[in-house]
Amino acid sequence: MSTTIPKAAIDSSASAPSPKPQPETPSNSLASDDVTVTSSKPPSSSPINQLKHLLSPLSTHTHTHTHTPSSTYPLPSLKIIGLGTAGTVFSIPSSPPPPALALKKGGPESPIWTDFNLTNRAHNAFIDTRSALKEAFPDVPAVRVPLCYEFFPEERGEEEEENDKGGEGQYVGLRMDRFPRTHRSQRAMFTVERIPPVAKTARDALVDLYFEDEDEDGKEGAKREEENEDCLVRVYLGEREEAVSNRSYRYETTLRNFPMRLDRWEDVVGEDGVRVLARQMAVGMAVLHWRAKVDGMDVEFVLGGGSEQQQQQQQQEQTMRVRGYDELGTRAWRVRYEAAPAPVAAAQKAVEMWILDFDKASPAELTEEDVKKRLVPAFLGNDPYYPLPKKGEEELWGVWRETYLRASEVLLGEAEARERVVTDCKTDRLPGVFVEEVERRVKENEGWDAEREIVFA
Repeated sequence: MSTTIPKAAIDSSASAPSPKPQPETPSNSLASDDVTVTSSKPPSSSPINQLKHLLSPLSTHTHTHTHTPSSTYPLPSLKIIGLGTAGTVFSIPSSPPPPALALKKGGPESPIWTDFNLTNRAHNAFIDTRSALKEAFPDVPAVRVPLCYEFFPEERGEEEEENDKGGEGQYVGLRMDRFPRTHRSQRAMFTVERIPPVAKTARDALVDLYFEDEDEDGKEGAKREEENEDCLVRVYLGEREEAVSNRSYRYETTLRNFPMRLDRWEDVVGEDGVRVLARQMAVGMAVLHWRAKVDGMDVEFVLGGGSEQQQQQQQQEQTMRVRGYDELGTRAWRVRYEAAPAPVAAAQKAVEMWILDFDKASPAELTEEDVKKRLVPAFLGNDPYYPLPKKGEEELWGVWRETYLRASEVLLGEAEARERVVTDCKTDRLPGVFVEEVERRVKENEGWDAEREIVFA
């Protein structure tokens, strides 16, 4: 069974892509976050207790939403919600929920095309393995990868140019005049499921805790700042605050790509919560390595908010996987879907862990050579998301290591997976080669200090 995303999927008047027609729902502005969070056990009013409740990977919530209808004409402007080395991410305010859509645009075209394809390859891998992993790790919340919908090449034919000017056809709803003036040059881009930001209550608590405390007016202004609505929390379990600051605590100035290092996570969710985050990352990395066959270079692990909209979207997504356009092959504008295994029931989460940004990642072969030359350098060369076998952090590394090896065993031992990924009789030992090589290189470089060793002429 398959279906094709309709041409008007990203128009303000179109319903979301789905295998089955969905009832019409009012458009909403994705730039706003009208979310009220309630719970059977309300946290105390202190910021630290609010975050303990709101950012715990095991916390569940009931959400109510207010969607503000927006006019379908003129189409609202696209809003920047993220900046990266490969491209800029915009929200698409006219897309009705679910799904909420974002758009990634950048140049040159090659990394954008890579991001589109490898994100979908990873999405498929998580969809295909969720039942086996849920059975093996019932207490570890699932990790998600956003679904990419439609790719727009930088070079277009005359027909597409005319359609763009008229606001009809392939580029409907994405005319250049909808972009901010500084972003109207023609570049490759793709539409993608938007990761929900964390709830406003959590954002306000982050400001109260980690922004400069001498300026209360500044804190209130930060809470109202439109840019701070686009808050995803980076899960840095491989670094502590003292490693990046001369002070005991470093103040932040923005909630975008908010860095939460290990000591902050210990304060907020406690040691048990940190272990759960580490196990989520370990399972996610095992899926990338042994099912998606992607090296994971420069990918991000973030927490985004859970919502009713997201929950409905997840139920819809769990009936489909990307078909045909999750490989680095011939250019194609739209993805197709096929039926996936039945979804796994799960409680609605306050936050969810997501993996994103595959523009620097590459496909990997399941050989010892690629493990040592691609997977290990990608792991050690990334931002400090992962626990490492460093002095003082051996216990958390042990949790990560054990979970990664167990998840890898499950993935490589699956009959269906084995047909797809096992290339020789030595493949089963490759996860062990990976962790041993990580441990060897970390130990080999444990006395190396970048500030002391690197001298600039």
